[in-house]
Amino acid sequence: MNQLIEFTHRLIMLVAFSAFMSVAVTAQDVSLDQVRISVNSDLENSLRELSTLREEIADEKIPLVTELNELEGSIRRLRNEAARYQALRDSRELGLSDIQSRLQAWENENTYLLNLLGEYASRFRSNLNISELNRFEQILQEIDLQDDSINQETNQVETELELVALGLDRIRSSFGGEQYAGSIVGEDGKLIDGGFTRFGPIVYFLDEGSQIAGLVTVEDGISARILEMQNELDSYVRLATGDRASMPVDVSEGKLPLISSSQDSLLVHIGRGGIWIYPILFFAFISLAIALFKAIQILRIKMPKIEEVRSILASIRSDDLLSAKVLADKMPAPVGPMLNHGIDNLGQPRQLLEEILYEKILDTRPRLNNLLPVIATTAAITPLLGLLGTVTGMINTFNLISLFGTGDTRILSSGISEALVTTEFGLIVAIPALIIHAVLSRRIRTILGDMEKYALIFSNGLITDDQSRLPA
Repeated sequence: MNQLIEFTHRLIMLVAFSAFMSVAVTAQDVSLDQVRISVNSDLENSLRELSTLREEIADEKIPLVTELNELEGSIRRLRNEAARYQALRDSRELGLSDIQSRLQAWENENTYLLNLLGEYASRFRSNLNISELNRFEQILQEIDLQDDSINQETNQVETELELVALGLDRIRSSFGGEQYAGSIVGEDGKLIDGGFTRFGPIVYFLDEGSQIAGLVTVEDGISARILEMQNELDSYVRLATGDRASMPVDVSEGKLPLISSSQDSLLVHIGRGGIWIYPILFFAFISLAIALFKAIQILRIKMPKIEEVRSILASIRSDDLLSAKVLADKMPAPVGPMLNHGIDNLGQPRQLLEEILYEKILDTRPRLNNLLPVIATTAAITPLLGLLGTVTGMINTFNLISLFGTGDTRILSSGISEALVTTEFGLIVAIPALIIHAVLSRRIRTILGDMEKYALIFSNGLITDDQSRLPA
C-alpha cells in the first residue's frame, strides 16, 4: 500500500517535471516532437512500474486479508470470553444479593419467633391460676434472668421452648383433672397446706386435714385464697381421692366475689352522679307528686249520660224548671254546674246562651291544665341537666388524666361515673314525665270536648220553631 502511494507521488513529480522541461525546451527552441517522445517514454515506464507495483500489492493482499481475518476472529473470541466473564460476575453478584435477602428474611423470621416466644411466656404467666405460681416459679425466674446478649439468646430460646412444652402438658393434663400440692392463705393470715384439683380454669382446694375446702378465687396477692364451702366437704374429699363427685362450678372463673362486691346500692349509685343529680331528683319528686295529684283529679271526673241531658230538656219543655235544676245538680262536675248555669239563663237568646255555656268551659280548662306545665318542664329540662352532668364529669376526668395519666383507670372512674349516672337519671326522669304529660293532656282534651258536646246538645234542644223538639 505504501509502494502504491510512493509510485503515485513519483508519477506526479514526473508529470510536473515534464511540464517544466517542456517550458524549458520551448525556451531553448527545442522541438515539440522531441518533448512528446520523451514524455511518452517516461509515461510508458511509469505505467509499467505501476503494473508491476499492482501485481506486488495483489500478491501481498491475500496474506494480509488472512491475517486480518485471524485478528478479527481473535477479537471475537476475546469479546465472547469477556461477555462470559461479565455474565459470571453478574451471576455471582445476583447470588450474593439473593443470599443476603434470604439471610435478612431468616433474621426477621428469627426475630418474629423470638417475639412470639417472649409473648407466650408473658401470657403464660398471666394465664396461670394463682395456685400454680409455685409450680412454675423456677422456670419463670430463669426467663426473667435471661440477658439480651447474643451469648444468652440460645439459652433463652431453649428455656422458652421448655416453657411451651410445659404449657402443652398443662393443657393436656387439665382436661381430665390435675392435682398438685400447694398452700393458701387462711382467714387468720396463716398459710394452710393442702392439695389443689384443677379442671381447666376451675380450681378446688382441700387442706391436709380435710377440714377446709372451697373454690380458689381471684384476688390480689402472691398466695391463693378460697371461697369456703364446708357443706360440700364430702364432695371435695371424694374428688381429692380420685372418686366421682358432684362439685359446685364458678362460671365467673373466680371473679364472683369481685362481681358481688361491685354491685352498689341505689344510694351509692345516686351519689356517683355528683352535684347535678340533686336538681334532677328534685324535679323528679315534684313531677311525681303533681302527676299523682292530677291523675286523681282527672280520673274522678265522670261524664253524664246523654239520657240525663234529655231528661233535663224534657223538664224544661214542660216548664218544670225546679225539676230540671235538681237533675242538673245531681250531675257530676263540671258538666252539671255548666248545665245548671244554662238553666239560669234560659231567657237569653241562643247565641248568648252558647257564649255563656262556652264561658264555663273556658273556666274549667285552666283548672284542669293547672300544674301540667311543670311536668312538661321536667321532661324538657332533666335531659339538659343530665347533659350538663356529663360535661362536668368529662371535665373532671380530663383533669384527673392531666394529673395522674391513664395508667390506673380506677382513678378516672369518678368522673366517668358522674357523666354516665347524670345522663341515666336525666333520661329516667324525662321519659316517664313526657309520657305522663301526654296522657293527662289527652284526657283533659277529652273532658273539654265532652263538655262542648253536652253544651251543644243543651242549646240545640232549646230550639223551638212553633213547637219544641229534642235532638235525635
